[in-house]
Amino acid sequence: MYKLINEYPRQFERGFRMAEFLQIPDDITEVVIIAVSYNAAVAMIIKNLFAHNFKVPVTIYPEEGWPRQIGPKTLCIAVSLCGHRVEVLSAVKTAYTANAKIVVVTTGSELEVFAKERNLPIVLMDKELPEWKFRMGQGLILSVIIQLLINARVLSIDVRQKILQAATAIEALYLPKLGQKLANDLTGLTVLIYSSFNYAGLARLVKALINILWQTPSFTGSFIDLQYLEVYGFTHGKGYTKQFLLFLQDKTDDELIQATIKKLEHQLSAGKAKQFTLDLPGANHIEKTLASIMLFYWTIYWLLNKSK
Repeated sequence: MYKLINEYPRQFERGFRMAEFLQIPDDITEVVIIAVSYNAAVAMIIKNLFAHNFKVPVTIYPEEGWPRQIGPKTLCIAVSLCGHRVEVLSAVKTAYTANAKIVVVTTGSELEVFAKERNLPIVLMDKELPEWKFRMGQGLILSVIIQLLINARVLSIDVRQKILQAATAIEALYLPKLGQKLANDLTGLTVLIYSSFNYAGLARLVKALINILWQTPSFTGSFIDLQYLEVYGFTHGKGYTKQFLLFLQDKTDDELIQATIKKLEHQLSAGKAKQFTLDLPGANHIEKTLASIMLFYWTIYWLLNKSK
């Protein structure tokens, strides 16, 4: 796991190369990314980062439901590494019946068979990669999906360079020490991760990593929900002493978000709720997102070492 964390920044170039060969017609009018679990969180991260750059609407299914109508000009990117997720297989069959364009991303199993029997384009990943064993291949998944969107002219080619620049930048960040501090804070507690909409995908992915790798319950929420609803439970209720509130903060976010965080910190401190505001490392939105994934790899690494 230690080696995989250090190699994480190089996942992005590898992921781009996996998908760059695949050609997609340029008449796409909408995209549906079919994914569940942490793959859906990665898709949400892509939307958080690049929604304003999309040339056509992009929907995540089943997270956001089907578009009203799909057809020959719909591109469906189906992601299931295990290849037998029922939700993904069912959606792919529906898309195929509707004559949508389908690209499959998997390591094999039923999804591979379905694609090959129908000559569907496929990005077939090596199931022996250690990233899949440790479920730490989020950089590969993100860059494969982005490359497919570039191939379909839904994103411009400069997005790839921005990702690679961010990957280079985060190698210069020293994250193990901050990861160790987070691990010390989180030990023995249920982690509740709060973020703005800009980092909702990152929060979902961190939750999934904690659930899967640390095998501990974790939950996500928005600053808005916490401010108007949940704060009463933490300031007036009981039974929250084993919960830890982690705020994902980007100091370049708008003033309203920053003011909300400050207000929440004050309210929750009065109620003695355990909390920590994490200033996301990095110089911009892309760097902060990619670096934070690496940071939480380190956090979970230290948590697992503490539990031995």
